[in-house]
Amino acid sequence: MRLKNTLSFILCFALIFSGTTLTVLADEAITAKDADGNTITAKAANGNTISITAVNRAIGASDEMILFTRENSSKLTDSNPYAAAAVVDYHEGTYSVTDVTYREGAVQIPTNGFVLFGHGSSEQWIKDNMSPGDPVEIVGYTLPAPVVGGPQLITEQGTIPIDVVDQDQLANTIAVYTRHFGEMTRPFSEDTVQYIITNDVSVVESTYGVHGQSGTYIPANGYVISASGNAASSLNLEVGQSVQAINVDIPILPSKYLKVNGIAVGIDKINGPRGAGEVVLYQPTYGATTNQNAWGMELTVVGNKVTNVVAIAYDPNTGAYLDNNSSIPADGYVLSIQSTSPFYNQLAGQVRIGAEVELVTDSLIYQAARTSFDAFNPKVKEDNPGGWDNVGNVSYPGFRGSNQLIVYDRNYGTETGTNPWGNEVIVNADGYVTNNGGNNSKIPEGGYVLSGHGVKNTWLKNNALVGAKLSLDFAKKEVLVIFTPESYLDKASISINSAEKALQLSKNQFMDVPYAEIEQKIVEAKGVYELVKQRLNESGTNGLMDLLNDLDQKVTEASYMNFESPKVQTRGLWMRPKEKNVEQVRDHVKKIKETGINAIYLETWWNGYTTWPTSLPDTELNPLYEGFDVLGAFIEEGKKQEIEIHAWVENFFVGGPVVVNHPDWLMKSRKGIDYEEGSHNAKWYWLNPALSQARDFVASVYDELVTKYDIASLHLDYARYPGSGDYTNDFGYDTYTRNLFSEKYGVDPLDLHPGDRYWDEWLQFRADMINTWVVRVVNEAHQIKPNLQITTAVWPNYEEAPKSHAQEAKYWLDHNLIDHLFHMSYAPGSELTVTDLRNSMALAGDNAFVSSGLDTFQGNPTSAVVDQITEATKNDGAGAALFEYEGLFNYKYDKVLKIGLYRNKAILPQYDTTKPLATVMEEIIRKINEIYVPFQGMSRKDGAKLIQKLESAVKDLHANPNMTDETASDVKQRIDSISKLLASNSINTEVKNRMKHDLDYGSKMIDIYFSKTAKTQLSKLTVSSGKKVMKLTPSFSPSTYDYKVKVGHSVTELNITASASNQHSVISVGGKNVENDSVIPVPLQVGSNLVTLQVMSEDGRMKNYTVTIQRAGNDKGNYEE
Repeated sequence: MRLKNTLSFILCFALIFSGTTLTVLADEAITAKDADGNTITAKAANGNTISITAVNRAIGASDEMILFTRENSSKLTDSNPYAAAAVVDYHEGTYSVTDVTYREGAVQIPTNGFVLFGHGSSEQWIKDNMSPGDPVEIVGYTLPAPVVGGPQLITEQGTIPIDVVDQDQLANTIAVYTRHFGEMTRPFSEDTVQYIITNDVSVVESTYGVHGQSGTYIPANGYVISASGNAASSLNLEVGQSVQAINVDIPILPSKYLKVNGIAVGIDKINGPRGAGEVVLYQPTYGATTNQNAWGMELTVVGNKVTNVVAIAYDPNTGAYLDNNSSIPADGYVLSIQSTSPFYNQLAGQVRIGAEVELVTDSLIYQAARTSFDAFNPKVKEDNPGGWDNVGNVSYPGFRGSNQLIVYDRNYGTETGTNPWGNEVIVNADGYVTNNGGNNSKIPEGGYVLSGHGVKNTWLKNNALVGAKLSLDFAKKEVLVIFTPESYLDKASISINSAEKALQLSKNQFMDVPYAEIEQKIVEAKGVYELVKQRLNESGTNGLMDLLNDLDQKVTEASYMNFESPKVQTRGLWMRPKEKNVEQVRDHVKKIKETGINAIYLETWWNGYTTWPTSLPDTELNPLYEGFDVLGAFIEEGKKQEIEIHAWVENFFVGGPVVVNHPDWLMKSRKGIDYEEGSHNAKWYWLNPALSQARDFVASVYDELVTKYDIASLHLDYARYPGSGDYTNDFGYDTYTRNLFSEKYGVDPLDLHPGDRYWDEWLQFRADMINTWVVRVVNEAHQIKPNLQITTAVWPNYEEAPKSHAQEAKYWLDHNLIDHLFHMSYAPGSELTVTDLRNSMALAGDNAFVSSGLDTFQGNPTSAVVDQITEATKNDGAGAALFEYEGLFNYKYDKVLKIGLYRNKAILPQYDTTKPLATVMEEIIRKINEIYVPFQGMSRKDGAKLIQKLESAVKDLHANPNMTDETASDVKQRIDSISKLLASNSINTEVKNRMKHDLDYGSKMIDIYFSKTAKTQLSKLTVSSGKKVMKLTPSFSPSTYDYKVKVGHSVTELNITASASNQHSVISVGGKNVENDSVIPVPLQVGSNLVTLQVMSEDGRMKNYTVTIQRAGNDKGNYEE
C-alpha cells in the first residue's frame, strides 16, 4: 500500500464523504461581501479583477483569495505554505505593491496597507497581475485609514501619541517597551499602570501593588504599554480591548524558537510529526533518529553549536532522494525544517558547522486571538444561510456550515447536534474554556459552546485552550480568547475540580479505577498549584515554566487515570514496518508493549512487495528492507514480548514487479485508464480480481505467507474495488470482465449507467468478484492452517460499500468467514464511532468479534481519542485498533493511554481458548472483593453467592486451555444462573449493570464459539434399516462426534441420513460429497464397520463424525434386529 496516511483519506474520509454519515458538503465557491451585500474585489493595474473570498481569516479551501489588513488578530497573515502573497502599502494617496512572495508562508501585514493572500487559481492571479510598484485598488471594502506621523497607539477610543519607546519613562507619559529593552520593564511607581499587549489585544493589567517592585514581564510575542500619571486616565485601556502600536519597531518572537544566523526560527512542535511548512524540535526522548523524509533540512546541535546539517539531496549511486533522518544526540537535539517553510529557503546552504545557536523553549505564553462568529443559536435558514444545505433543502447538523463558527447557549437546547466533522469548545458560566475537542457537545447552564468547521475548527484548536478566558461581542459578532500564564492556574483549577468530580462519580458508579492513586495525584497537583500561584504573585519567572509543566502533567495524570483498563480487550495498532535490523524491531515492539498494545497489524503485503524473503515470481522482498526478514523479526519479538503479530495484507492493491511484468492484469476504468489517480497525481494500481492469473498470483503470495510464518491472523484490507465516485470513471471495464458480464446478461457494462436496467446486476457482479475471492482466501488459508484466524478492516457504510467499492462485508459475515471485524471510523468524535460499532455488531451477530478502527494519524485532540476508545468498550465492542503507529507516538497519545485506558496488561478476546473468558470471570471476582462489597454495592452474602458460582466457572475453564462444547455449555449455564442472582434487590443497580456488561462480554465469546463450531457440525444424524430407526449410543447431539450402533447378524445394510447445521457446509463420505438428508447406504460386514462423515465449512474448516456399526456374528443374536 502507499502510505496509508494518504490512503486513509481515500478509503476512510473520501468514502465517508460520499456516504450517508457526512452531511456537511464540500466547500462551495464563496466571496466576501460588504455590509450592503456587494462583492469585494481586488483590481490590478492592468484592469484585471478577482473576488475576495474573505477578510482576515485563514485559507479554508482551494483557490481562495484572502484580504489581510492590520485589523487581523495577528500582525502576520495565514501561514499556508501553498499560497502567494502580494504585500501592498500606502504612499502619498496610493496603494502600491511593495513585495510579492510565492509559497513562503506567513508575511508581515503593513500598518497602512494590506496583503492579498491567494491559493490555487488565486495564487496564479497574483503571479500574473501583481508586480512591485503596481497600484492596487480594493473595491467594495473600506480599508483601515492610513496613520501618519510618529509613534502612536490606536485604541478603541482614538489615537494617542507614544512619548518614549524602550527608554526610561517620565511623569505623565505613555511609554512602550519591547524585547529590545529586555525581558522586564523597570520597577514603577504607584501612579503608573502597565499593560501586556499581544496580537493587538490588552491581555494583562499590571499595577503597582502586584508588579511595581519588580516590573512587568515583556512577552516575546508582544510588548508592554506603560502609562504614568494623568496619561493613565487618558489611555483608559482595559483588558480585552484592542490596541495597536503604530510606527514602532516591535520584534515579535515565537514562544519557542531557535536563533541561528541571526534568524529566529519559530518551532511549531516538539517531538511530533513534521507536517507541511512546519519546524519541529526533536529531543533525545523522541528516539534515536528523527525518522523524517527527504523533503526538508535538519540542524543537529550539541553545546549550542551546529554539528551537522542535512538538506534535500539525492544519492548519486541510486538517484533516490536521501531521507533527512538525522541521529538525535544524547546531549543535544535536532531542528527539522520542512521544505515549504519559509525558513528552509532562508537557511538551506547558509548554516555552517560550528555556527552558534540560541534555543528558547520556556517563554511564558501570552496569547490573544480574535475572530468572527457566523451565528448565535441558529434555528431557521434565515438565522444562518451558510448552515443550510440548499441541495437537500435541510439544515446541516447544528446549522453549522462550511468554515463556520457557531455559538450556542442553553436557549438553543441541551446539545449542539453537530456532526463529527469539526471541533467544539465548552465555556463555563465564568467565561473559561473547560474543554476543547469533540462535537455534539452538551451545552452548560450559563455558558456556551463554540462549534467550528474547517478554518474555524483549526482556529478553535489552536487558540481556545483549556483555561483560557473567552468573551463574546454579540454586536460585532466577535470572539476573543486570552491565554496568559495565569491561565495555567485556571486550567489547573478547572482540571482539578473536574478530576475530583470524576473520581466521586467513579466511586458512585463502582468504577474499576485506582482510587487511592488518583487521590494522591490530585493532592500533588494542588501542592504544585499553590507553588505556581505564589511564584506568579511574586512576579518570578525563573523555573516557572518547569512548575507549570509539572502542574499540567499532574492534573493530566489525575484525569486520565480515572478511566477503566479492562484486562480482556482488543488493543490493536496498524503499523507499516520500516525497520532494517532486529534491534530496531525489538525497540519498537518494546515501545508498543509499554503503551499497553497487545496486537500489531503489521503491513505485510503492500505495494506489490513482500516483507519476507521470497522466490515467488512477480514479487520480491521490498528493497526498503535491504534483505532483512522484517516479518520474521516481528513475529519472533512479538512472541518474546507477548504481542500478537497479524499479517495485514492488501489483496489486489499493488505496485512493484507485478505491475511492470503484467500490465495486462491491471484493472481498467471506464475511461480506459489502468490506474486510480491518488493524491498529488500518484498512480495507484489494482490487479483485476476477475482474472484468474491475478487471483492465482495473490493467492500464491498468501499461501507462502501462511505456510512459512506463525501469524496470529490473516488481516484482509482493501478487499474491494477502487472507489467509484460518481461512476463516470469507475473500475472493472477491461475486455475480459466485460465479456464475462456480457455472456451472462447480454449487455456490455461499459454501456450501463446508474438507473439503467442491469445496473444493479453489474454492481453485484463486481461485489461477487470480491466475495468469491474472500471465500477462496479463507478456504486456502484453512487448508494450510485450519485454526488460523481471519480478520478484516472494512468501511462501515454497509449499504453503500457494495455498490461504490464492491465491498460486501455482509456476505462475508453471513457466511461466517470472519473471526474479527474492524470498522474503520476515522472521524474526530465518538458519535460516529458508536453508530458504526452498533451497525457492525448487528451485522456480525454471533459470527465475529467487532472492534473499532480509530484515527490517531490526524492529530485529533487526546480527549477525543480517549473518549472514542471508552465509548467503543462501553457499547459492547471487543476493543479498538489505532491507525497508526507513527501517529500514536507523534501525537503522544501513548502518554495518556499507558496511565489510563491501557495501564493494565490485557489479552485479546478469543472464542477457541479458555483463558480470556476465565480472566473476565476472575476480574468480576476481584471487583466484588475490592469494589462492590467494600463500597456497599452489594452485601457480603450476595458477594459470596456470586463468587461461588464464578469460581466454579473459572475452575471449568482452567481445566482445558482449549474451549470445548462441554465447557462452553457448562459456563454458559453458570452465567445464566449468575444473571438470575443479580435480580436481588439488595444489589446496587450500578453494580448490576456493570456485572451484566462483563457477563455479556463473556457470553459473547461463548456465542461466537458455538457459531464457529456449528459451521462444521451436523444438525441431524440418523441410522436406519428400512423404516426402523436404529439406536445411536450416545444419543445424537451436534457437539458429540463419535457414535456406536449394534445390529444383528441378519442386517446386511444400513442407511445413514445426515444434514449440516450450516447451509454453506458440505458433507462427504469416503471422499464423495452428499446432499443434506440424502440416504447414504452402508453395506455391513460381520464385526466392526466404521463410517466417517466429514463436514467441511465454506471457509475450509473440517470436523469428522464417526459411526461404528457392530454387526453380530452367526452365534450372537442379542444385537438389535
